[in-house]
Amino acid sequence: MTKENAAKTVAARPFNVNFSVDAPNAELHDYLRGQPGLFEKLSNGIKYLREECGKQGVQFPITVKPTINALNFRLMPKLVEWAQKIGATTINFQPINRWTQETNEELWIEKEQHEELAKVLERLSEMRKNGAPIMNSDEVLQLFLPHFREEKAPAENLPCRVGLRNYWIDTCGDVKLCNDYPVIGNVKHQSAREIWYGEKAQDIRRQTLDCGQLCLITCVSQKTLKDKVMMGLKLLKN
Repeated sequence: MTKENAAKTVAARPFNVNFSVDAPNAELHDYLRGQPGLFEKLSNGIKYLREECGKQGVQFPITVKPTINALNFRLMPKLVEWAQKIGATTINFQPINRWTQETNEELWIEKEQHEELAKVLERLSEMRKNGAPIMNSDEVLQLFLPHFREEKAPAENLPCRVGLRNYWIDTCGDVKLCNDYPVIGNVKHQSAREIWYGEKAQDIRRQTLDCGQLCLITCVSQKTLKDKVMMGLKLLKN
């Protein structure tokens, strides 16, 4: 998010802009993201975006989205303070998933750390009640421990609707309904209609409806109309 890109982004009048920030300091954030200097670029990018909003007279939410893992979960309260100080509108947490060697061997929050994680989550809940701009509801925060215990989703969180509404396109043009399921098509070779209504999509959509995994990826965890309304009110408030 350079000054030039900030000007273009604001001129496009986005609904919101999200920044993935995993720690309130460069050392840990850049280690987790594998790119030296990224924390400074992100910090400057948020500032450029805020400045450009003022110049163009445009307002939209800027959300910081951390992925909680074994190396950074203790720093999440400090990250909330950092987000407020730098000018972000809200912060929206999600726990890491198991899907690579690193997430399995280094980043997964294991049983011996669960008690400490519970205290951090309690602190975040308190901060939220005291006005901190945390997007996650208390209900979602309370599901982080079951997530790391690898429990199934509660009945009230089912069925999963991700397959009914998501259309994720990666940099190669492949389309998925959910990251845990196979590709349903490619935008370079098929139309959106062909992909969305194709046999692959219909089959995987049925599978996602039957999935019992406890999924807390922020873009799918607040999935009821009430959840969406509450998210909208939180953004407007901030």
